[in-house]
Amino acid sequence: MIKLSYYCPILLLCCISKLYCQELKIDGPNIICPGQKYILETTNPFTSYRWSTGDTTSRIFIERGANYCITVTKTSGTKDSICRFVSEYNIEPLEILGDSVFCEGKTAPLDATSGFTSYLWSNNQTTRQILISRGGNYCVEAVNLNGCLSTACKNITMINRSYELRAPKICYKDTIIFNSFYLSDTGIYSFRYTKFNGCDSIIEFDIKHHPRIILDTISISKPQGFRVVPIASGGKQPLQYLWSNGDTNRILLTSLAGKYSLKITDQNGCTLDTMITLIHTNVDNQNSNLFLKNYKNPITSNELFQMCYDVVQKHKQAQISLISNTGIQLTNIADSNSYPMLQNGLYFLRIFTDRTTFFPIIIIN
Repeated sequence: MIKLSYYCPILLLCCISKLYCQELKIDGPNIICPGQKYILETTNPFTSYRWSTGDTTSRIFIERGANYCITVTKTSGTKDSICRFVSEYNIEPLEILGDSVFCEGKTAPLDATSGFTSYLWSNNQTTRQILISRGGNYCVEAVNLNGCLSTACKNITMINRSYELRAPKICYKDTIIFNSFYLSDTGIYSFRYTKFNGCDSIIEFDIKHHPRIILDTISISKPQGFRVVPIASGGKQPLQYLWSNGDTNRILLTSLAGKYSLKITDQNGCTLDTMITLIHTNVDNQNSNLFLKNYKNPITSNELFQMCYDVVQKHKQAQISLISNTGIQLTNIADSNSYPMLQNGLYFLRIFTDRTTFFPIIIIN
């Protein structure tokens, strides 16, 4: 009994200590990745908390290394304090290398700093180097061997390709010269050139023609001298006529043989030039006032026969010859399928039938 009574106060004190003695301890990491969130917390519940950060909860979130302390009030009313030092890993600097400006139509490489175990770009690519084709703000996250995350961003500007459309309307056979290129046919022409900043620019020509002046026919008769009557269509009416002798009438009346040039001008300023040679010849002029349409050079036998068809269709046989404006026979059409290259100008067709002879006029232009 005496022995038990001796130890009872000690046992009672131990029991009371277990009830009122609360151990203060901070749980959490000793080393962290700067910029990432971690938790520091106490292991036992207390009446109140006061951290060195100013927080008053049992746990706090930290992102930087430092000496973190807490003062608590126990159930017994006593206060207790403790500190925990948290250090930081060394973080390799992360940088995006590459030009901040590039040209539309090209690609630009962006290269993140090496030495990390994984990469994730804002466009979801996971390689260290990426190729971009658009401007914008590009960011990359990289994780090192310690699991620490680094972030870097770079704003990229794309210089848009300049584009210019020119839509000239020109006269038939007129020419536009651009960078040593001669443009005359209708259509779209694109030219790409490099500006001083190294970027491409495009100039596009959409060329259209004014309505073309067409010299449909020319009739030449010799009642007393020469009477030349051009018939033209197309262009922007009304048409103006200018002969080489200064005459501005459409119909040329002259008794003089020779070469006469004619310029026809429309309201767009477009012109058509032709040359007519008037020569006194021994060709029978009885029916030489027949007129025919223009034909492009070279002319084929089918075209010549087609011209004469209306004249000779009622005759079973006809001999057709091509005669120069000086009266020289150039070829017998009925016996030939090929013709020499003819110069532009006026010619006669000698159509000899069983009843009569015709001399229609043809202009090859």
